[in-house]
Amino acid sequence: MKKTMKAIGILLLVGCLLIACNSDEGSVEAENGLIDNDNTGSETSGDGEEDSLSKEDSETSDSNRVASTGEYEDQVDLIIGDTAQIASTIGEFEISIDSVEYTEEQIDGEGSLFDAWIIADITVTNIGETVLAPDNTIGVLEITSNLDGSGAPDYSSQFDSIDGLEGELQPGETVSGQALFVIRDREEQYIRVNSGLVAAGGVKNNAIWTFETSEAKE
Repeated sequence: MKKTMKAIGILLLVGCLLIACNSDEGSVEAENGLIDNDNTGSETSGDGEEDSLSKEDSETSDSNRVASTGEYEDQVDLIIGDTAQIASTIGEFEISIDSVEYTEEQIDGEGSLFDAWIIADITVTNIGETVLAPDNTIGVLEITSNLDGSGAPDYSSQFDSIDGLEGELQPGETVSGQALFVIRDREEQYIRVNSGLVAAGGVKNNAIWTFETSEAKE
């Protein structure tokens, strides 16, 4: 009887040991599971950071592309002799207002619609990749004595004695000629990109040259 009880006790002890071992293995597996989950989370977080960096790189690349496609800032503090870079739907170009001349005399038998004329010597350079018509480039300009008011366009194409810009302007080429404007005899004059073209998106940026009327009379 004692031997039987001892055998039963040994069996119970072995059973308890087996249960304990199984429990320990489960704990180890659980711990390993937690570690695996943490690693997975870390890897996911890393992927998120990589995605974020990729997005930033993409945005930087997009920004560089915008800068390289001719998005120029407004240039509103120019004076005679300065050059503006202009982007428009017809192409990209530089315009320099080299000099201005005031006259009240008739031109080809025609008087000014207002008080006088301004004859502007202009240089245009094609800095884009498309062929331009030079008269279209200076066609974006107007003159005004009031920045809050309307302006008068270039009339050079209507007068034979004015050396207007004609022909084609290939990428990289430069041409010089004249623009003709009618003005009211005010103290200051502004040659600018037509404000309506800027508002409509035909021209992407503004440019304004300011000069004293007395400067043009010299």
